[in-house]
Amino acid sequence: MALAIEHVVQERLTHQEARLIRAALADSELDAQINTAKETVLAALLITVPDVFNAALGFD
Repeated sequence: MALAIEHVVQERLTHQEARLIRAALADSELDAQINTAKETVLAALLITVPDVFNAALGFD
């Protein structure tokens, strides 16, 4: 009986661990997507901001 209970507990722990690992991977992937989006926005700003300032100062 003790072995059966231990098996059930271990199986549930394994499922819980798998869920935690999947959640961590999803968080990691989301972080990577957020960082990529931030880099894209920064690159766009670096390209457009000087043009806006130049235009505002009449240097276009």
